[in-house]
Amino acid sequence: MYLPKSEKELKVIKALMEYPDRDWGLNDIVEESEVSKTTVWRAVNRLEERNFVSTTEVGKSKLVNVKNRKVLKRVLKASRAEIDELEEAAKRFVEEINKFEGVKKCVLFGSVARGTADLNSDIDILILIRGEDEKTKDEISQIAEKISSEESVRIMPDVMEKERFELMEKHGDGFSENIKKEGITLYEEDSNE
Repeated sequence: MYLPKSEKELKVIKALMEYPDRDWGLNDIVEESEVSKTTVWRAVNRLEERNFVSTTEVGKSKLVNVKNRKVLKRVLKASRAEIDELEEAAKRFVEEINKFEGVKKCVLFGSVARGTADLNSDIDILILIRGEDEKTKDEISQIAEKISSEESVRIMPDVMEKERFELMEKHGDGFSENIKKEGITLYEEDSNE
């Protein structure tokens, strides 16, 4: 079965399948998918080679039409199943590490949180801990390696002091803004504890 070459190619397919009856210009796909024109062009060429879309030259423009909806629906469904597997691995990881006393919050971010992951995607998880605790950091890394190996995925824990992250938020840091915008909280310590 055909699988998208990258997260960006998957975004192109998702954009096309939003309105499969539409005649798409390349710039329309760029706008809808939020992917560069070069990447859109490459993705369209790959899809056309497999007979999933057809293209028509109109003057200097190229129009793209979805030709094989059934296959592209299956591609989207398969990539959703991949994302579900990655999310399950993330949840398993968080269940194991939230037992540590110093773990305050775990937030899934990146392509898995956005729903644009593919088989090669990392599972990015921000783990906020109390204070500078090297022992907890080491144990979290070991659990990430163990589950990554068992699940055949790559869990990438980003362990940070909660206080440092709060300072980043206060100063409008790009990373903290991104976490606020796309992050999915998988665990948060009860403030009553």
